[in-house]
Amino acid sequence: MRMLSATVRRGMGTRPRAVTLANLRCASTVTSTSTVTSSLRATVTASKENNKHSPTTVWHCGAPTRLLTSSFATKAKKEDPAATTTIGYLAQKKAAKEQRREKYQIKQDRLERLVTRQSSKPRDEKKRAFRSWFVKKKVDEEFMNRKARQANLQWKMQVACIVERVQVVLPDKQEWETEYENLKTHLFKYGVQYPKELFNVDHDQIVAETDEELLELLPKGFTPAPRETEADETGDVRTTNRKLKTSIFLAVQDGEDKGLHWQLPTVTLNTDEMLLEAAKRAVKEKVGEEVEFWCPSNSPFAVDMMAFPEDQRKDGFYGTKTFFVKVQYDEGDVSEQTMAVKDFAWLERTEMVERVQKEQGDYESKFYQYML
Repeated sequence: MRMLSATVRRGMGTRPRAVTLANLRCASTVTSTSTVTSSLRATVTASKENNKHSPTTVWHCGAPTRLLTSSFATKAKKEDPAATTTIGYLAQKKAAKEQRREKYQIKQDRLERLVTRQSSKPRDEKKRAFRSWFVKKKVDEEFMNRKARQANLQWKMQVACIVERVQVVLPDKQEWETEYENLKTHLFKYGVQYPKELFNVDHDQIVAETDEELLELLPKGFTPAPRETEADETGDVRTTNRKLKTSIFLAVQDGEDKGLHWQLPTVTLNTDEMLLEAAKRAVKEKVGEEVEFWCPSNSPFAVDMMAFPEDQRKDGFYGTKTFFVKVQYDEGDVSEQTMAVKDFAWLERTEMVERVQKEQGDYESKFYQYML
């Protein structure tokens, strides 16, 4: 009879326990195979009770066999709720708040890195500056509107006319524009050549590459007008023949409520009068009827609100609400004999902003900077 043996192992580091058929054999008779199997199961059950968490392997006839029975499957012990450390409510809130603060700081650091990820200069700098100014202005206007309703006071409606003389000549080319035009001319002259029947272009013809060569192609006796006028050299601001490369605006030195200062032609809106009609009247009353212009739209371009000091609210007005209407200059000059203002000037945006800043402060000058 072949000798059968079985070995039961319990986990790592434990000594194997061997069970032989001799130990399971009676003194007089040999047990059957079923008896041996029953004894093995009893031994394995005893080993399982000693270590429930270790996997059990039965060595039967020298070959390992893992017993895949549900009785051998064990589960991890559940934690005792009483042994769990209890964290107080305030401690939990403090930990959550600290976690939120860390996430917010990580997000802000990432946004700061994104600002300069493509270049060393901050991005959207002008847009952020405008938003900071506009949000503050909007909040102030809402506050003034609420105070005016609480005081049961009205707003004094005014209309200001923006008379713009658009640029006469093209502005000076930047360096990259000149380089691009030179490259384009070079490629046109020495690059791909198309059939004459397609574009009717003679590639052997000399192509001017510089402004000097272009001027040489002009007819004899023709002299182009200068880009810098005499008014630019002398600093005369009372003529439209200046600053031809940019737009200029009509400004008058006038003032009714806030004293004498530089502003746009402004009048008080009459009853049953349209904004565009009031804008036309503002130009005629302030600088005469010789200035001709045309109106691209009858809608206001912007609106500004200014509150009166408390001692000046006796007439039932909380402040002024000024609507700005934009028109385009056509021709004509200001009549110094009939004008109703102390002085006038045709100023570009930067010049207008400087004068307003000097007289009325940064807040009002920002409004003219973004409007013009």
